[in-house]
Amino acid sequence: MIWTCSRLATFIVLFCLALISVESQSLAGMKEGMALLKAGKHDAAVIELEKAVADGEAGAAELLGEIFYFGVGESKNPERGCDFFEIAAKAGVASAQHNLAGCFHAGKGWKTDFAQSLVWYRKAMGNGYT
Repeated sequence: MIWTCSRLATFIVLFCLALISVESQSLAGMKEGMALLKAGKHDAAVIELEKAVADGEAGAAELLGEIFYFGVGESKNPERGCDFFEIAAKAGVASAQHNLAGCFHAGKGWKTDFAQSLVWYRKAMGNGYT
């Protein structure tokens, strides 16, 4: 199997969903968004996941961060991805805290800020992210 960037990004998002699904308290919107994502309906998945974020599902914010940061479908927008990572990170999602630290560290999507990067890496580690 040839791993194109789009295929790899989709795999990363699906893998991350498996990791964060245990962290989300309410999975209804996540499940619907995931089903749409698996069906290749990226735009509809994003809409459903945005509704879940509005309902307070931090795991959905983490997943949207992955979708936008890595670019699933035609959704590549690292800045928007970092914005969603921030929502999930502030809600305590350890993987989102790690990813937000990466936004600050790499300066991809956001301005480089090593001090903030360190703060978020430490929070992620404190919440069990290794």
